[in-house]
Amino acid sequence: MPSSARRAGQNHLTSSAMRGRRPVQYFCIYCLFTLVALSLYWHTLDYPFVFDDYQNIVENSHIRITSLNWENLQRAATSSNLHERPVANLSFALNYYFGDYSPRGYRLVNVLLHGLTAFFVYVFCRLTLLLARSNNDEDANRVAVFPDILAGFIALLWLVHPLQTQSITYIVQRMNSMAVCFYMGALCLYIIGRRCRGGSCRAWCYTGAAAVWLLAMGSKQIAFTGPFVVLLYEWYFFRKLDLAWLKKYALYVVMSMIAATVLGLALIQYNPINEIRGTYRLRDFTMEQRLLTEPRVVIYYVTQLLVPHPSRLNLDHDFTISTSPLTPLTTLPAILALCAALVLAVVIARRDRLLSFCILWFFIHLAIESSFVALEIAFDHRMYMPAVGCLLGIVYGLYRSKAMWRHGYVAAVLAGIVALLFIFWTYQRNLVWSSALTLWEDCARKSPNKARVQNNVGMELAKLERYGEAKEWLQTAVDLDPNYYKAYTNLGIVYAKLGQYDQAIAAYNKALKFLPEDAASHNNLASAYREMGEWQLSQTHYQRAIKANPYHLDAYVGLGNVHMEMSSAFADARSLFEHALTFSPDNPQLYNSIGITYAREKKFGLAQEYFDKALAHGPATAEVLCNLANVHRDTGRHRDAVDYYEKTLATDSTYVKAAYNAGRMLLSQDEPAAAEKWLRRAIGIQPDHPEAQRQLDRSLRQQGRGSQVADRWIARLNENPRDIEAHLHLGNLYFEQQDYDRAATHYVAIVDIDPAVAVAHFNLGVIAIRRDDLARAHTSLRRTLELQPQYADARAEFVTATNRLAVGLLQAGQVPRAFQYCQAGLKTVNDNAVLHNTMGAIYGQQGKLTLAVESFRRAVELDPEFGDAKRNLAAAEKMLREQ
Repeated sequence: MPSSARRAGQNHLTSSAMRGRRPVQYFCIYCLFTLVALSLYWHTLDYPFVFDDYQNIVENSHIRITSLNWENLQRAATSSNLHERPVANLSFALNYYFGDYSPRGYRLVNVLLHGLTAFFVYVFCRLTLLLARSNNDEDANRVAVFPDILAGFIALLWLVHPLQTQSITYIVQRMNSMAVCFYMGALCLYIIGRRCRGGSCRAWCYTGAAAVWLLAMGSKQIAFTGPFVVLLYEWYFFRKLDLAWLKKYALYVVMSMIAATVLGLALIQYNPINEIRGTYRLRDFTMEQRLLTEPRVVIYYVTQLLVPHPSRLNLDHDFTISTSPLTPLTTLPAILALCAALVLAVVIARRDRLLSFCILWFFIHLAIESSFVALEIAFDHRMYMPAVGCLLGIVYGLYRSKAMWRHGYVAAVLAGIVALLFIFWTYQRNLVWSSALTLWEDCARKSPNKARVQNNVGMELAKLERYGEAKEWLQTAVDLDPNYYKAYTNLGIVYAKLGQYDQAIAAYNKALKFLPEDAASHNNLASAYREMGEWQLSQTHYQRAIKANPYHLDAYVGLGNVHMEMSSAFADARSLFEHALTFSPDNPQLYNSIGITYAREKKFGLAQEYFDKALAHGPATAEVLCNLANVHRDTGRHRDAVDYYEKTLATDSTYVKAAYNAGRMLLSQDEPAAAEKWLRRAIGIQPDHPEAQRQLDRSLRQQGRGSQVADRWIARLNENPRDIEAHLHLGNLYFEQQDYDRAATHYVAIVDIDPAVAVAHFNLGVIAIRRDDLARAHTSLRRTLELQPQYADARAEFVTATNRLAVGLLQAGQVPRAFQYCQAGLKTVNDNAVLHNTMGAIYGQQGKLTLAVESFRRAVELDPEFGDAKRNLAAAEKMLREQ
């Protein structure tokens, strides 16, 4: 080609690089990429939140903004867990404002960002292909003939590549995709500004590039490399590797870049040195081990880019840590391969600037997350930005080959097949994200020896109430890594769900050995003690949880509940809930808890006010609606109560308390037919609800259908003669009819089936009292208290039966037997004044006045108003003095 023609072509390309492109054409290209992204990811929009989505979005109270004012926006941006990423946090807050916690809105933003980034990738590749041509490289000049087609294909491959799914479908990785979007936008603005002829155009582009780069830094710190990439790009494509320019200006440019980077880090309040120093303490590998391992990981990233089959993609990779250059053996070859790639980039720089630049692009954009920073060893989303340079280099290298030009149609068909294959694999990979369980089960198949994966499968099974399976997975996690404290914590949670509180407490204590001041473990331990009725221990651990984390919401709620349950200290509980409102002012649970304190104090007006506030600050939950129904019930507004019970069940059809409370209320209002319908609904939700069954029996009897009560339980016994619940209800029915023989038959049957059913022993004891068989009553009731020491009714009946028996034997002159029963009673219930008084009388009959005085004195200590004990004490002391 004549030099004049070449220059004319060059001038034409230069002048038309951007200005010749009409905005509408670029808009159409952007819309095309966006439509492809939406089509490819549309089926993922309603997939649930997973993994770190909860910590950074669902459980992040700071993003729950209800109005768009400066204070709310600032809190959302800078007070979240990852406060150094304010732009991404702010985007999550806006998602919450417009769509609450619907995953569709969050993921839709991710997909739209992906489409926009693909457009920036297209612009970047097009401009770079144009700049890559040289006067003596015919292949490169040939590439520049079709920059739109090549750039479009590169951007399309990048858009549909399966490796990108983690950055899009995983909602929290918006931090990554948003940073890349702004980063590519800033780079495009820099290139456009650099090619502008007018000074004002260049100034606007540079200013825009700087502003957009700061947004990238505010999304994720991977944008840190931006200034250095700009310098490299300037030297490669505008200065054409001019060493004289580099020597003259490089120092000033580098200093400017460093200053800009420091400014960006300062604006987002991020100190990378402290971050690096602090996080290695939490890792099970050292910096040296990470630096040795990452070359193998980087090689794996390259193979994923080339062969991105879903079987090779994983949320939680399990790489063997390299402990030396030869352990494992692939470590040294990986290091040498990466060094060779860097040498190649230097060697071919003058002959092929674009390929050289693409190699350096790959290394630069993995430099932060795949080097010395104490991050996880590998994540697929880290290739989101490096993939741009890789795909540009691969497509550019293939396109400029002579074989590609000789077989152009074949190459075009192959390119189409690759794109379709990537689309299919992306669709397949996204199916794994359809639920948290399928995601972690996929990880477990690919990383079976990783404790965190086993732990997460266990927790997802626990959320589905598959506690037996969950326990097995969590136990495997503990076996794989005995130092994995989270697995102990979660194992404790599962044990607690199974009602195995002793095992739960043991698991929580193991977790605390690794992190003694872990707020979550103390909170869980407190909850377990609370379920066991160990109020003091529960209170202690809730307080330790709050000390470890003054903003631990669950600990404040739990401690407040302990105050209510342990000592009816409603004002104390309320003060805790109100304090929690100072740092979580929009939390509906706190308003609901305050409402409960007022309801317990029978201040129903205030209770309703706070229940209404709970509804105003969050979705209408079944608990809050049921509490409002209870307020209407307790203030005599029964029709309104029924309406709210209906709303409760419309919100949560499994909320048995609403159906049961409605039935109880209607039964108390002499509406047994209406009560029956509600009680049957309660039993339909929870067939083993004993109180609902008992109240249903009562409603049937009030309707004159008492025979149906026995019939329905007898029918159940015919189906299963070992049905404990049926035996219990029939026993209770016959007991109420004073048919003690038939009642006792069913209670005895229960004891034969399961000797640990305390209520059966209790009922047998009560029947024995009614028959005046006090010895049998003593035995049955003592067994009841052995099984259930806090059974208040059993304690009262046991004391009555034992005391009557001992007194009767004492009056009959059978002092040794009276002593035997009274002593056994005191071993079971040692804090009862009546039994101590009777024991004092027995000692008196035996002539043991000193022991008699001690027993009477103990009775008076336990009950200072016990007149008989005081009189007996005075008489015994007098007799003792007279001896």
